[in-house]
Amino acid sequence: KPIKAMEHVFQSLWGPLFDQKNLAEMWVRGEMVDWASFEIASFAGEVHFYVRCFEERRVLIESAIYSQYPDAEISETEDYTKLVPQDIPNQEWDLYGLDLSFLKEDYYPIKTYLSFFEERGELIKEEKRIDPMAKLIETLSVLKPGEQYWLQIIIRSVSPQENPWVKKGKEKIDKIVGRVKAHPQLFGPPPEKKEEVLPPALRMTYGETEIVKEIENKIKKNGFETVLRGIYLAKRDIFHWHHKYIVDAYGSEFGSQNLNALKKWGKTKTTAIASPL
Repeated sequence: KPIKAMEHVFQSLWGPLFDQKNLAEMWVRGEMVDWASFEIASFAGEVHFYVRCFEERRVLIESAIYSQYPDAEISETEDYTKLVPQDIPNQEWDLYGLDLSFLKEDYYPIKTYLSFFEERGELIKEEKRIDPMAKLIETLSVLKPGEQYWLQIIIRSVSPQENPWVKKGKEKIDKIVGRVKAHPQLFGPPPEKKEEVLPPALRMTYGETEIVKEIENKIKKNGFETVLRGIYLAKRDIFHWHHKYIVDAYGSEFGSQNLNALKKWGKTKTTAIASPL
């Protein structure tokens, strides 16, 4: 199945998860804004995929997945976060957790699956596909008994009216291509217009053209406010200091110098107190 199928899943979920609440609904009746969490968890090297959502959204999310992956098997299960002590860190367990955020403004995109291979449908043999998740799954599979890693991608549909990332993206494009709006002049003669030999599009460098193309490609799609979170838990006697970098290493694959990248969000980073191995 082409990786693009998962993009169709998320785009089909934008509508069901778009639920704007007014002040009375949120602060008087205590209603929560709809969200969903797509999660990957490794328990001693055994990797599982989860979707966490409100009960009333379950059928819609399952339908979106089945529409692209008809052979998928989905079943309800217990909350794996409840299967460990709820007071970690304690004398037996330790943890390290962090959220990732964008390095630049929201309208700059990170790499997507199209950056890893050229999508050609059935022309590409499955064994020759470069799966961006392969490294992550391989890393999670080496955890030992007593170790766990949780990767959580929490999403909420957002409109351009709520978050002006589309407007800011268009303003950035105008600035790059030279479409700067002229401000009215109150006094004096109007400024002379300079005759340009080449149109703005032909004066852009290859890198600037790529930036404009990628920003336009991102802001034309429905958007989600997203939290990308990684949590490493382990018993203190086997706590592996380097395993806390799993989500960092995975996130670094999607960064580029001219577009966007992922970085640690310092406001939520926790510090594990176990000694390095």
